[in-house]
Parts: sequence; C-alpha cells; structure tokens
Amino acid sequence: MRIVESYPMRLRIARGRGVWRLLYPVRAVCTLLYGLSLVIRRSSRRSAPHRNRRLPSTGMQQRAAVVSIGNIEVGGGGKTPLALALGGSVIQGGGRPVVVTRGYLSEAERERLPVAVPVSDWHPRETDTEYITARSLLEDRTSTGKGPGLREMARILGDEVVLYRSRGVPVVIDRNRSRGIRLAEELFGPTHILLDDAFGHRHLHKDLDILLLDATAPFGDGRLVPLGSLREPPQAARRADCVVFTRDAAGRIPPGAMPFVTGKPVFFARHRPAELISRSHERLSLSELTGREVALYSGIARPSSFEGLVRELGANVHSSFRFIDHHRYDLRDIEWIASQVPAGTPFLTTEKDWAKSAEYFPGTVEIYMLRIVMEVDGIEDLLRLIPSRSAS
Repeated sequence: MRIVESYPMRLRIARGRGVWRLLYPVRAVCTLLYGLSLVIRRSSRRSAPHRNRRLPSTGMQQRAAVVSIGNIEVGGGGKTPLALALGGSVIQGGGRPVVVTRGYLSEAERERLPVAVPVSDWHPRETDTEYITARSLLEDRTSTGKGPGLREMARILGDEVVLYRSRGVPVVIDRNRSRGIRLAEELFGPTHILLDDAFGHRHLHKDLDILLLDATAPFGDGRLVPLGSLREPPQAARRADCVVFTRDAAGRIPPGAMPFVTGKPVFFARHRPAELISRSHERLSLSELTGREVALYSGIARPSSFEGLVRELGANVHSSFRFIDHHRYDLRDIEWIASQVPAGTPFLTTEKDWAKSAEYFPGTVEIYMLRIVMEVDGIEDLLRLIPSRSAS
C-alpha cells in the first residue's frame, strides 16, 4: 500500500518533520511553558473558593443527565463514534439525547450566538434565549439557490454535526458549553445531553465524565504538546468517572494506564465496519471489497485505523491519501488524487469525508463510503452509570 500524505505546513512544523526538526529546541521550550501553565491553573483552582458545579439557574429544573465524552490527546480518539453509540442506545431505550459541541472548524463555530440543529421529528420549543437556527444559517451561507448539499452542510455546520443529524440526534453548536447546555434543555427537553470533547472543561457540571484512551497507546508518547500529543499529563485520567479503552483487541487494561484508572469502571471498545454505501445510496455487502483494488482517502486524526479496517475486509489498497483532520476538500484535491491512481480504480472513504467530497467526483468514478461504528462491550452497564432523568 502506497501512503501519500498531503498535510499543510503548520502540521509538518508542529510534528517537527524534515527540516523542521531544527526547531526542536523551540518546541521543547513551548512544551515546558505549556506544562507550567497547566500547573498554575491547577494551583489556582485548588486555592479558589469552592465553585458550585451546577449550572446557573434558568428558572427551570434541570432534568437532563449531562454526559461528557472526551480525551486528553490531541486529535480523534473516538469521541464522535462513542457519542453516536450512546445516543443510539439512549434512543432505543426511549430516551431523548441532544449533543452539545463546538462544531470544530465549521462556520457555525464562529457565530456569536449558539446554533440549534433540530431533526425532522423533534421540533424546538419556545425559549427566551437568543439562538440561530440551522435553517437560517444554511439559507444565508449557501452559495446556490438549490438548497444546501451535504458538502455545504458540512462546511457550515461541521462534518461531525452532519453525522449526528443523520442519526436523528439534535445538536446545539456553541463554543460556550454552559450556554449550549442550557439552550439544549430549553429547546428540546432531552433526557441526556452528550458533550462532545469536554473532558478539559472542568467548570461544567457533569453527571458522568467519560475519558477515552487508546488501548494501543493510552498516553501517546507521554509528552505534552507541541513535542507530543497530550493536552494534559497522564495523571489527569484520575479525574474521569469512567474510562473507555478504544481500539481494543485484548480486553485488558494496558499496564501503563493501570495506575491512573484503578478503582474506576472500565470499558473496552473497538471500531467496526458496519455498511458499504455507493454514491447512489445503495447498501452493499462488506464482502464486495474482498479482493478488489481500491484507493483510500481520508481527513481524520488516525488514518492508519481506517486503512487497517479496509485491509481486514480483504481489499487490496493501491494508495491511501491522508489529509489533515477535518480537511475541507476542494475540486483540486479530488482531481489530484484521481490522477495518482490507475483509471477505473474505485475510491473508498469515511462517512465524515464523504459528506465533504463525494459531490466533487465525476459521475463516471466509482466511490464508496465505509460507515464505521463503535462497538462497546457492556454498553448497557455504561448507560447505567448515568443518573436517570425524565424528559421535561
């Protein structure tokens, strides 16, 4: 398999690759300063008066259970797949989940007010809180008069928001998570609020704080950014209420993580291919990939995981084109990757990348989307850790 990386210069600098290795002393000093800032923040929290972790009163009783899903590494650790798995289980059990997220790198993230993204069978209620509707934002930002396609929805609302919406889960996009939680309750009256990537938001009230750790390397290389990939040191894992080890194959706690998770509920999860979907939205058997030569492309944090799953399905991967996480594709990207493989080679990508790129491919090109889900051992036990709340 040929791997072709198309990463921007800022990422090459951050990783210290090639000639940028000469910047190692600068990166080391930045890492030291970042580590000191974490120590100072922790000290200030200890010396500050006790803070009520409950949300500010909104004149109504809080009814939703607030569940935080996060990690301590930069990049994807399976937060969105776990939120989708939990949201789906909540819906199956008769509950009503809502996701609150910042909408990373979306145009909605830059809005002054929160953006509410309802689903067809779940209409927002009346509220005095100011917010922007997804419909009005899409109408204002869509460049054509035909209505937004998936690509424009992903650009405006965010690629992960498109995934939540496709699963029937409403979303509130807000950089201010406290405000986003309040709006989610007022608009939707949910039983569960799932906070996407909120482990580091220590000021928020959380009924359950879930930390995701990669079973193959729980703490990356053990170094803080920018020298490594850690947002916080390994000791931060002790704050978690429970830990989910992702990409697990053995069902055992990695030895290096044992000191930080002892006494906590621990779960094991893995990514599993679920569906192969054609550009005509036809659902195909995963066995269709067996023995076929394909080209991959993805803009995710851990492309090697996607590549490994495809090869496990028996496909022969000619090339894999790696873009930066949350990459926003344009026509030049698609023309470039198409020129790098033999004519007639079908392309395969992730669900997140599909939304942002499939519309650029000519109709004559075969392109498929591999839908991947997170499978959590004992997910019912994980749900039982969440305090039971009733919808308002």
